[in-house]
Amino acid sequence: MQFESWFRSLRFRLSFWTSLVLITLVGATLLGLRAGMQLALEHELDLLILEDAREIAMYVENFRNTPDAINEELRRKSLSHEERNWFGQIVGSKGEVLFRTPSTPENFPPKSLGKKGPISFERFRVVEFSTETIGPGTVRILVGSSVDFINEDISLLGDMMLVAWLAIVIVAPLTGYWLAGRATRPLRQILISADKLQPRRMSERLPLSGAGDELDRLCIVINNMLDRLANYLDRQRTFLANAAHELRSPLAAMRAGVEVTLERDRSATEYRGILEETAEQCSNLTTLVNQLLLLAETDARHLQASSTTVRLDVLAQKTISMFQGVAEQCQIDLTTDLQPVTICGHTHHIRPVLNNLVDNALKYSNPGDSVHLYVGIEQNDPSMGLLAISDTGTGISAEDLPKLFDRFYRTDQARAKDGRRNGTGLGLPIAQSIIEAHGGTIQVDSSLGKGTRIEVRLPLAPQVIAGINKGE
Repeated sequence: MQFESWFRSLRFRLSFWTSLVLITLVGATLLGLRAGMQLALEHELDLLILEDAREIAMYVENFRNTPDAINEELRRKSLSHEERNWFGQIVGSKGEVLFRTPSTPENFPPKSLGKKGPISFERFRVVEFSTETIGPGTVRILVGSSVDFINEDISLLGDMMLVAWLAIVIVAPLTGYWLAGRATRPLRQILISADKLQPRRMSERLPLSGAGDELDRLCIVINNMLDRLANYLDRQRTFLANAAHELRSPLAAMRAGVEVTLERDRSATEYRGILEETAEQCSNLTTLVNQLLLLAETDARHLQASSTTVRLDVLAQKTISMFQGVAEQCQIDLTTDLQPVTICGHTHHIRPVLNNLVDNALKYSNPGDSVHLYVGIEQNDPSMGLLAISDTGTGISAEDLPKLFDRFYRTDQARAKDGRRNGTGLGLPIAQSIIEAHGGTIQVDSSLGKGTRIEVRLPLAPQVIAGINKGE
């Protein structure tokens, strides 16, 4: 199993494939070099024997009346190039052999070679040169040289190349494995450090080598992810602590009320009062549990926009109708500007958002203030619908604005008129989760003592966007 793990390791695979590529390239290069060297030597030999043939032709032209001189010249050249098995032959117009060196092969054909330029004949390279300087016809001068010395040099070179290639075969995997180990050493350190990470100790981070390479960038990406996870876990721990506190307080109040009631006999009126108070606490608990369930649903990404469409202006009108009585009782001017807007979503998802935003606007407004609800199409982005709620109420301080969407966060209790409770602190976080699940955004702009404006942007239904694009 350990061998199999080593065989599958990144270090082994890197060294194996790099060594295989290197060995293949070196082998192909050496073979190409050997073939090129052989062609170069043969070409050099061809030039030499062609030059010899021209020299003999000139000699024959100068001494055409002295055959002995011509024969002596052929013999001299043969002796001077004896190491190459040089030979020469002069053939007459009728195919008869006029002159030949002793080293000329016995089976050398006296007929024309039938090809211009040097050719191979057995283990010789032969060139033919024609002239008309002897007798009444054309004579052919044939000059050749053995290629044995070239083959010997190439064979020696091939042996040396084979030794070099075998050395590469041995050295390349070892060197590749060592280099792969150096290259993957930071990765091993990352694995060791990552294996030590624990959810309870999210402060640890992966070390950077400082090379600025892909592994460093990988460490940066992982560290950023760990930062996000640590932040998420901190928020979850805070959320659980706050949720437990919010659940414990009404439960403790109900238990205390029941225990005090059971200490002695009470009248029916007293029992009714205790039961009404307990029922109210149960209602608050039910609201809180439903809000927690909705948050859990949005966190799990189960709440998503669907193909179902809903008229945002119609929902807004229903919300206004529901809160109109509250606004009149609190002497708050509640006005609207509703234009037809159709978005994708469900009524039971969007309606709580509207209710919460309007309720907050009324809650933090004073008698004589105004609350205005606008629904229309975003001017800067025709593919988005705009829901804007503006009030001239108490406003929100600059310190509280960044924390508005934190779960269970409440602003100063003094902002609630008549000492009224601000709620659970989950309304805006739930609204934000629902809006983001529908692909929208929510933005708050407020100044303390001057009022608040909340803008919600939600994507329009596809058919609406298509109609806008057509100019309908």
